[in-house]
Amino acid sequence: MIHCCMRKECDSSQILSSKTNRLKDEPDQVHEQSITRKALETGDLILFKNRTISTILQTPNYRWFDDKAISAQNNIYLEKYKLHYCKIDKNMGSTMQATFCYIDDQRGFSKLFFNNSWQHGLDNTECGNSTAYGSLRKRFLKAAEDTDFFAENSGIYHFSIIRHPISRFISAFIDICVNRAGKPHLTNKLCFACRGSLDCFVPKLHDYLYKQSVHRPVNKWSLDWHFLPQSWYCDYDRHLDKYDRLIRYGRNDQFRTELVNMLGKRGVPPDLLSDIEKQLKTKKNLHATFDRSSEYEKKLMNNPLLLEYVYKIYHLDFVWFCYRLNTTNTGE
Repeated sequence: MIHCCMRKECDSSQILSSKTNRLKDEPDQVHEQSITRKALETGDLILFKNRTISTILQTPNYRWFDDKAISAQNNIYLEKYKLHYCKIDKNMGSTMQATFCYIDDQRGFSKLFFNNSWQHGLDNTECGNSTAYGSLRKRFLKAAEDTDFFAENSGIYHFSIIRHPISRFISAFIDICVNRAGKPHLTNKLCFACRGSLDCFVPKLHDYLYKQSVHRPVNKWSLDWHFLPQSWYCDYDRHLDKYDRLIRYGRNDQFRTELVNMLGKRGVPPDLLSDIEKQLKTKKNLHATFDRSSEYEKKLMNNPLLLEYVYKIYHLDFVWFCYRLNTTNTGE
């Protein structure tokens, strides 16, 4: 069963039936998600009629060890609290990395947590190195390899942060295709050389990700993982119902309170919780994109063809995580 919200917290009316098929002797082959026709007909997919645009209905079966496909920094495990966080790019990932580094080692990461702006992510910082190939990465790998990481009796608490697919796509587009691809030395290396053109980029992104979903060879480009569907992360295609909490991203007190309360229930001390809550309220990444998000979101939402492409790219995200196209304030 794959639920459209967490199995421990969702309404029974929200549960979607889906079947996962894997070739018995080929565990690394494509992991198809066979969504029932009833689920498709009751979702937003019925709004779109262009049969030449394929809907991505399966994942490429990326695992947590596929560092070349999805960043190695995407899993952090704090054994002291039996707490596993799976990072999804563009879902406040740098903030959560810094937070987990600080929880793990206040003395070592105090300067990063309190003073640094985390302006272009945490690459080449001590925290980024630790989560990519250093101490925190090694501890996660050891736990994942030595135990049945997602077993009920493991006692491990699994959580991640999810985001409205439109909001997340716009954030990635501004960060990678507008801000970074606008630099002369990166113009032809990112976003299919489309720079800030949605009309150019969106159809190419659809074809590119559709090929990945069925494991056809593709020429990957730097930072492309920011556009991967959330359903491709975190071993969701095998273990979505094993996650204890999916916290919906939002720039509001409700999101911050839910996150801090969850950490408190896992045993994080009150003084650290106070530090975390204060930083969540005041910290702003320099590469944060919400200042321009409404401009590009309006362009996308007012273009039916581009909107259909984007919806069909992220269809599984909408279905698995209970998001709808007509959700108000998708920019959170």
